[in-house]
Amino acid sequence: MSSVNFNFSKPVSGTIWTTWVVPDKPWLLLEVRSEARRAVRFYLLDYKTGEWLWQNAPVPEPWWVSVAGVTSTTLVLHRFKGYESPERTALLAIDLAAPAVLWQREASSLVSAAGDALRCSNGLDSTVQIVLDARTGKEIDLEAPNNVGAHKISPLVRPFQYLEGTPYFGTVSEFARTRLQLHPVGAVEYLEHGGLILLTLHVKQEELVSYLVVLTAAGEVLLNEKTNDNLKGIAVDTFFLLEGWLIFVKNGNELLSYKLV
Repeated sequence: MSSVNFNFSKPVSGTIWTTWVVPDKPWLLLEVRSEARRAVRFYLLDYKTGEWLWQNAPVPEPWWVSVAGVTSTTLVLHRFKGYESPERTALLAIDLAAPAVLWQREASSLVSAAGDALRCSNGLDSTVQIVLDARTGKEIDLEAPNNVGAHKISPLVRPFQYLEGTPYFGTVSEFARTRLQLHPVGAVEYLEHGGLILLTLHVKQEELVSYLVVLTAAGEVLLNEKTNDNLKGIAVDTFFLLEGWLIFVKNGNELLSYKLV
């Protein structure tokens, strides 16, 4: 019999801006931003146990940084000039074990990451690329196959989105009205997993809100949770799956997880 079992709830102080899966580890990296404090902080979580590995870690630049990429050992950030000039100006590498700054490199930006190799633009000419060691920031041989790492398929699975007016939106909308007494608008998100159906429904009440629903193929509702109040628009990528763990953000500042069995 299918079930949806609560795993964890992790509130944070600020808005969960992005979440990143750390390769080869059961870890999630969270970028959390507070507009009121003009501060960005980073959190590292074991998504299987629900335990923080560390949290509320600051970086030397308090606001004008954002996650560029994550390797199994290193968080890579882009630094920006500022609001008036938002182009990337530097790379900043943080040790995931500490967290502590490993190195900085001016006039560079990340193009891609594979293994412990970072392919980056070099200087102001974006057509010139180099490969850096993620741990040291030093250049390594661009041609050496052992240095460029191997791309791996991410275990993260995201839902499909169907816009209002498409046939599938109509099917889901009818089900939501008759079984859940909800009237979806704008778009729905949909994913099938292990005989379960996962839906995000946007509903116009006093404000635009959203619900996450998990049900069996026979229509039995296993989870029906209101996930956001007072949305400014239709949300995208409202949940994801990692090895059978359902993970989503509630009201912008709380990370929740359920185990799908």
